[in-house]
Amino acid sequence: MLKKIFGKEKKDTSKKQTPVNQVTGSKTKVPSVQEWLPFYDINNGFIWRRDMQVVTAVKIEPINLALLSEKEQGRKVHMLFEVLNSLESDWSWTGLQRPVDLDEYIAKQENKRNQESHYMRRRILDSSIREAARTASSGEAIELMFYILLATPINSKKQNLELLDAQNKANEIADNLTQAELISHVCDDQELRELEFIFLNPLQAAFERAPQGSGPYLPPVFATEVSHG
Repeated sequence: MLKKIFGKEKKDTSKKQTPVNQVTGSKTKVPSVQEWLPFYDINNGFIWRRDMQVVTAVKIEPINLALLSEKEQGRKVHMLFEVLNSLESDWSWTGLQRPVDLDEYIAKQENKRNQESHYMRRRILDSSIREAARTASSGEAIELMFYILLATPINSKKQNLELLDAQNKANEIADNLTQAELISHVCDDQELRELEFIFLNPLQAAFERAPQGSGPYLPPVFATEVSHG
């Protein structure tokens, strides 16, 4: 009866909020591969995770302990233990490896060979180029990289202070490692992208390098006109 008097009932025009997936943070039913990753961005020297934490990385240059005496080896290990034992924040240790990129070296050798007029020197350079190409294709030249990862929870209200504190802790650790005769530095954005790229794409890392930015990776598609006749 009320419908006849006042007309049809008004429809609810309020938009329903799309539920957010708790795991991926996506609002779509079928999230992309990137949305399944535990991090969503890399900038300002941090890996931004979906659980409201940021990660800084300190890269440590490897050394060949086999070239040192037993006493020197023990001293190096002890100094590294002292630095790690002094860490107060959450941290983890990881080691990655990838083939060394010899393309630039081979290109320089080819340039020298093309400018060389002496027959024997050209043969020596040809032999060097072939050996470098064989080593690169066989994967014998491996680069080892070691990192200390520091995770810091962030609060939206104190985010700037917490980010500054996390960066200062990473710089302090790098300085302590350098004082312990272990060459190290805090990773910048590109080094963090390389870290993630090697970890997530170990096969591609053998012949491909990490992207130079965190933007869209798909190239733009341009429409082309096809002439007939």
